[in-house]
Amino acid sequence: PVEQLMEEWGIEAIAPVGSEVAYDPRLHQLMEGSVEAGEMVRVRFAGYRQGEKLLYRAKVSPL
Repeated sequence: PVEQLMEEWGIEAIAPVGSEVAYDPRLHQLMEGSVEAGEMVRVRFAGYRQGEKLLYRAKVSPL
């Protein structure tokens, strides 16, 4: 499965889809609206990183 391959390559999701997290512009891309860093947002599409390397920012929206 894809999940096993991603794990072997050390690729991990930034946060689960649907979760509420503090907005970090380095890891998240706003889909709409505006929020300040640290405000809570909801993850709409997963983002991924490999160790410290960001592969794709998670897409988020304000609560």
